[in-house]
Amino acid sequence: MVLVTGGTGLLGSHLLFYLSQQTTPLRALFRRPERLQKTKELFRLLGDSEGDQFSKIEWVQSDLLDIPALEEALASIEQVYHCAGMVSFDPADRKALYRNNVRSTSRLIDVCLMKGVKRLLFVSSIAATGKEADGGTVNEESPWNPTESYAYGQSKWEAELEVWRGQQEGLETVVVNPGVILGTGFWGQGSDLLISRIYKGLKIYPPGQATFISVDNTVAAMMALMQSKVQSRRFILFQEQWNFKQLFRHIAKGLNKNPSFVQIPLWSLGILSFLDRLKAFFFKSTRQLPPEVLKSLQVPTTYSNEALKEVVDVEFIPLEEEIMKNTGLYRQYKKRP
Repeated sequence: MVLVTGGTGLLGSHLLFYLSQQTTPLRALFRRPERLQKTKELFRLLGDSEGDQFSKIEWVQSDLLDIPALEEALASIEQVYHCAGMVSFDPADRKALYRNNVRSTSRLIDVCLMKGVKRLLFVSSIAATGKEADGGTVNEESPWNPTESYAYGQSKWEAELEVWRGQQEGLETVVVNPGVILGTGFWGQGSDLLISRIYKGLKIYPPGQATFISVDNTVAAMMALMQSKVQSRRFILFQEQWNFKQLFRHIAKGLNKNPSFVQIPLWSLGILSFLDRLKAFFFKSTRQLPPEVLKSLQVPTTYSNEALKEVVDVEFIPLEEEIMKNTGLYRQYKKRP
């Protein structure tokens, strides 16, 4: 039996959609009941019109810090996909990130060992990879420097340490470090928010670049690694290293929108970051443009994804095709009554 944590998130829900096409029994953890309906709608959007695949999943409401509930959820489980976690670039969320990413992973590892789980795949982040002193290409072995990290990346890196502890104590483990995951069905949040905003007329883009991978290809890599014999290794996952103009133009093309965009001057981002800080202070809102994000836009990093190609045979669907599919699904969604 397979367990997926974070089953109602962007990655977890897509993973469950593909796993439910197989015969292996599935169990998934979730925290908020309202997210179940959203996941069911995603399944329908992806082709599960009668809900047959969704009904194969045994859903368990549980907090990863609730040990008794975890023990019950992990009964009879052989494999775990640990997709649950918190994403935030707001320095004020440091404690929440530690709780949701580090402590929760530690508890999960403990219970996996207790219940005899055979194998665990942990979804970390490319933000938890190291840096090369000379600014060279980053790979899985690049040294970690906590002084150059921010709260989110640090929390994911520390969560990886818990996974490696599990490996030392007898649990087979593998870690993936995906870049920005481009998906579908979660239109009001994360990377999917870009599709809805460009559809509504967004015409500006930030400087800098990032690494991108589609959610379908992320899932394909995860499933291949889970079924492999590879363990005690981490793998950077991405398809393209694009600047934001390239990304925005591909999305606009898929939406049949004008692909003309204007870059935001780098100096103006400093002003926007300051205003963002004031807004967070006075209105207790989450920061969207902290200094760490500004730094990443100014100093782009180049990554290598060669390690994955050496151990599993996964043929990625070109990212341009994936964006066309995702934007097509969004246009289909907007036409619904």
